[in-house]
Amino acid sequence: METAEALTIADAATRLGVTTQRISQLLRTGVLSGPPQPVGRRAPKNAPRVWLASLLTHEEQRAQQREPTGTRRRRRSRPSAQVESAAIHALKVSLDLARESLAEERQRSRNLTDLLAQTVAELGAQHDLAERADKIADGYSQALSELLAPTDIADM
Repeated sequence: METAEALTIADAATRLGVTTQRISQLLRTGVLSGPPQPVGRRAPKNAPRVWLASLLTHEEQRAQQREPTGTRRRRRSRPSAQVESAAIHALKVSLDLARESLAEERQRSRNLTDLLAQTVAELGAQHDLAERADKIADGYSQALSELLAPTDIADM
């Protein structure tokens, strides 16, 4: 007699690493068994549907057979040498293009830095010119003030 412990379809699917649809299919075909369900009605949501003992038996059989049963994930085979070589070549080409792009960006950055340095130098020269013009204007202003001021207050 089977043990009274039962799992939901979702729990059974998680345990086997398959979909809930696959568990339902295994129940319909009799590979797995579970508690009796109401006739003509759907089972309540999250109701126990798979006997743990039948799940354990199925796992043991799968382990012994070592043949793909459709419920076991198949390992991917290693790509052929040609496929690997093509992938490596594609990566190499992508890397070379990225390096060229970086070199171009670095050159643009150098050009902008040089242009910025020239602009700063020109602004400095303009600042110096403005300072000299201000000194000259100040000198003229003082000279004009002296010319316009009365020379002798007593003469007035």
